Amino acid sequence: MAKDASKQVQHMYATSFGLSSKFLNNFKSFWRLPSDWALKEEELDVFTYGSKYRMDLSKLPDVKTVQLTEE
Repeated sequence: MAKDASKQVQHMYATSFGLSSKFLNNFKSFWRLPSDWALKEEELDVFTYGSKYRMDLSKLPDVKTVQLTEE
């Protein structure tokens, strides 16, 4: 399968696929892509900070979780 989108768009999708297998499966189903089709950040040859390790931002020391409530 051709991957003709710009590097930026490919990177956006590759990152999203890495975060959500559900999104990847829905994407492949929608576009009728073969089950072995993949777009990975590693194949894009684009440096990205934080691409290998992701963490819950609420674990950072100065981050406080905000609870939204109805008024």
